[in-house]
Amino acid sequence: MRAHLLPACPPRSPLQAIDDYCRGGDLRCRGSRATVRGEPLCYRLTDPAHIHTFPGIALTLAGMPGSLTGDVTVDIPPDHLFINMGWDG
Repeated sequence: MRAHLLPACPPRSPLQAIDDYCRGGDLRCRGSRATVRGEPLCYRLTDPAHIHTFPGIALTLAGMPGSLTGDVTVDIPPDHLFINMGWDG
């Protein structure tokens, strides 16, 4: 049995993609950037519904050779990708 791991990617890469998306228009990432110690990317939202103005992420997991299923794509919507840190002030 062989284990297949996700390829390593620099942690900055997904964060840069989110930043690029957020800079793409006024209706994207509705909120204001916030600085929170130990967190690389934070926004303050005035309305919890604005979480849907943020991007989700899609991960494609390559199927194993000989697999009947082939590649599998996992879609993670923004409300499951981002954490509400309202407790952090």
